[in-house]
Amino acid sequence: MIKKNLIFAILLCTLGSTYLTAQEYLDHMSDVTWTFYNRNIQSFNNQQLGESLKYGLDNDYVDNLISEDHPMYHQVSSFYKETYSLIDFNKTINKPYYKLDFDKDQSLTIQEVLIYLAEKYSAFFEGPEQYGYVSKEDAMKRIEEFELKTSHKLILKERWYFHNNRGKIVSRIMDIGLIPDNSKSNTVALWIDFSYMKLDNMERIQPNNIEGIVNITEYLGQQTFTRDFYKVNYSTYEDQKKLYKYTTQVDAYFWKYELDNQFRAYKLDKSIKKKWKKNRVKTDELFGYVNENKERIGKWEVRNFEGKKMAQFSISEDKAEGPYELYHSNGKVKEMGTLLQGRKNDTVFTFNNSGNRLGWQVYKLGLLEGNTKFYYQNGNLHSECQFKNDSLVGKFNSFYADGAPYSSGECRRGYFYGTWTINVKLNEVMCGYLQDENNYSQLSSFFEMNALDDCVASFDMYFKHKIDRGCYRGICVIPEFNSLIR
Repeated sequence: MIKKNLIFAILLCTLGSTYLTAQEYLDHMSDVTWTFYNRNIQSFNNQQLGESLKYGLDNDYVDNLISEDHPMYHQVSSFYKETYSLIDFNKTINKPYYKLDFDKDQSLTIQEVLIYLAEKYSAFFEGPEQYGYVSKEDAMKRIEEFELKTSHKLILKERWYFHNNRGKIVSRIMDIGLIPDNSKSNTVALWIDFSYMKLDNMERIQPNNIEGIVNITEYLGQQTFTRDFYKVNYSTYEDQKKLYKYTTQVDAYFWKYELDNQFRAYKLDKSIKKKWKKNRVKTDELFGYVNENKERIGKWEVRNFEGKKMAQFSISEDKAEGPYELYHSNGKVKEMGTLLQGRKNDTVFTFNNSGNRLGWQVYKLGLLEGNTKFYYQNGNLHSECQFKNDSLVGKFNSFYADGAPYSSGECRRGYFYGTWTINVKLNEVMCGYLQDENNYSQLSSFFEMNALDDCVASFDMYFKHKIDRGCYRGICVIPEFNSLIR
């Protein structure tokens, strides 16, 4: 949940020198996407249908009904990932960027610069999840105690998400964690909060020694250093419904930009500029080939901090073109497709870590366009739908793992619309209870006679659209109970 007031925040993007306004940022955060759905869940509980929960109807039916379980209720453009990465300035490639030179022969480490910014303009938190606020006085004592001013390690917490206007995945720094060199793990000792950091305060700090860098904002944004990704969290609703098993829209863009960042860092590193192997680059994170102008050509691999291959792209004229593959940590293909002008194009297939195909989607220059199908691991159809210009349109059908129908209806502009049929399965305990009861349908006028003899509650919902400034992108989706339970 977004706990901070972002309206007054200046939001730093780490993939360029421009930044988002607070409203643009809010438009892409899934917690905001779900605000009106959560209100609708409450409205369901206030109806007589909600009262049936008292009699043992599946306790998860509201979540299933409102969409926590299925991809069709979500805008693809609101997918995002939250990453934690470790920067170790002891690495040879990072050493030139650890100390920043200024006028009057002054030199500061990046940690000292960050501590200065935090002391003047930000706040400190503690623990891996930033669960406790730390006063600035206590924070400064801790910094001296752990000798963090001379530490060579940092943790970056970033949020990666699809930016509609730019048509690509971008990221912004949420927090930077300071840890001592003698730390035996990645446990963060102290966090600096960047949510309220004003851009003009950061731009005042202008190092002289980093090639192509004007101020500290560009230093952080252009990724002059390399880092090891050790934790990737999916967006809240994506984790809830485990959609990542079926669709990984963000991943290809994420690893493409990781390839671009690492290659840029490799080229900028003064210590190895003259040590290029002939027409080849090979580091812990990268493997690929270059032409005489040091531009990437052919197949390139991106590896994680354990050296495992995570992505493979084909490069033409230093751009990602043609086939690509993403990999699970066990080496099995996770996703495969084709890129055109750096964006997904044509059919993209996804696979589980056993190599079984989970589904496919059709793209047109990075936007979903065409038929989509997802499958359970047992091979049965999970859902089928159609996209146009990145939004769900037309008929949608979803099924249980055993092949029984779950829901069906129509989508418009990415939202449920009109009458939908929902089939909710009851658990075995409730099923046996109902079969032993007499006249259970009289518990509520919403039940037909003998409606639940087959242990499935089938009913229709009607989804209305209402234009309202308080709803996500100005549109509220209002579900109404539209039939007896049959």
